[in-house]
Amino acid sequence: MMVGRRSLAKRLLTVDLPMALILAIHLPLQWLVGTVLAQTATVRGRSLVDALGRDLFGNSIIVAIVAGTLWNLIGAGLPGLADTTISLLSQAGVPAALFVLGLSLSRFGLNGNRAAIAVLLVIKLLVMPLVSWWLATFVFGLPRVEAGIAILFAALPAGANAYLFAQRQGHAEAAVSGAIAAGTGVSLVTLSVVLAVLG
Repeated sequence: MMVGRRSLAKRLLTVDLPMALILAIHLPLQWLVGTVLAQTATVRGRSLVDALGRDLFGNSIIVAIVAGTLWNLIGAGLPGLADTTISLLSQAGVPAALFVLGLSLSRFGLNGNRAAIAVLLVIKLLVMPLVSWWLATFVFGLPRVEAGIAILFAALPAGANAYLFAQRQGHAEAAVSGAIAAGTGVSLVTLSVVLAVLG
């Protein structure tokens, strides 16, 4: 029994914790950086601060992450009914996002976006895992398991959040939706290679 608990604790610290940290930090940070870059490219001066404020604080995803983090820090918890309702709603989030993504594919298709889709696929499925490997191995010197987790996450295809971001910014929706669809298929090969290399 004690060995089982030690094994579980070791797994939580070496596998689950790095994955949770990547998930908790990646989306807010990437969304913030992406928003700053997108707004900087189109807006200048004082209006840049206003545009960033509107985009970030008027964004339900960012507001939900900040509110959820603050609520968790104060340890208030939720009443049973509210907890159940929010849990049910959260389960519908990913299927709903994928449904919207599917509708966008029927609207845009892959025609005329092949070059942009190819560039996005190369960046996401080849460049990002290589950069992650270099950073994990040579810059941060992560242990093998943690480095493998970071590399594997970087090698995953783009998800629905990328499309939601493109849609919110009003740019490259067709290319991003195509890259997500094509990347999901191509990743069957690339992820197999990454897993084989990681051992």
